[in-house]
Amino acid sequence: MRHFYIAKGSGAELLTQAIIASEINYLSIEEFNHIETESILISKMLYKLIEARYSKLEEPFLPYPEP
Repeated sequence: MRHFYIAKGSGAELLTQAIIASEINYLSIEEFNHIETESILISKMLYKLIEARYSKLEEPFLPYPEP
């Protein structure tokens, strides 16, 4: 789980760097928009993956099947 949160943080860091690069005219508006769109999409995917993993972790662990 920790790795998923690290990945989300890295995505946020990338977006922050893209904003700065755009503000100093290192990136064009089109390049920034592409990075922003992809970053948001990947962040949403990671969120859903984290949700799915947590839902599986919250299920009770039964070492033996119930009769």
